[in-house]
Amino acid sequence: MLYSVSGKLIIKKPKLAVIEANGLGLEFTISSKTFRKLPKINSKARIFCALCVNNGGAELYGFLTEEEKNLFDIINSAPGIGPKSAIGLLEKFSQDKLFSVINNNRADLLAQVGGMGQKRSERLILELKNKIKKSAADDVSSLEDNLELAEVLRALGYKQKEIDGTLKELPEKPMKLEERLKKCLA
Repeated sequence: MLYSVSGKLIIKKPKLAVIEANGLGLEFTISSKTFRKLPKINSKARIFCALCVNNGGAELYGFLTEEEKNLFDIINSAPGIGPKSAIGLLEKFSQDKLFSVINNNRADLLAQVGGMGQKRSERLILELKNKIKKSAADDVSSLEDNLELAEVLRALGYKQKEIDGTLKELPEKPMKLEERLKKCLA
């Protein structure tokens, strides 16, 4: 079974990376977080990988850390959750935030990820609650603040893609809604 691949990064796109190792080019589906952290083209890179097989064939998913790969495996093991939904969750939430959301039964926050929906989010929480350890950071207030801020920005006429990009740029430290809004509009 494949676990990780080291080699030269020859292609780097927002959802795709190709690493050449010993003359073999391996294509990986990656998250936008992984894309931003990959080195420059023709640099040496190491990607941890998960092989997912379905009716459409086999696909490799790539991660920069072993921790992220293991979290992907846990999410992907839940019934009704496929690799694309698992990648979507990893893009939206850090490990601590995801654990916090699950421990606090916040299906409404998981449902914000494309393709999840409320029922799938509730089922995912039931499936994963016992598989993950309780996170010390059980505070979901910053996620709630981001939802509120997204609603304000949507009301001001911003598109969802712009909102998502802006919210990712905000610092993690706690701030009042007004301060967060000012930073977004700056």
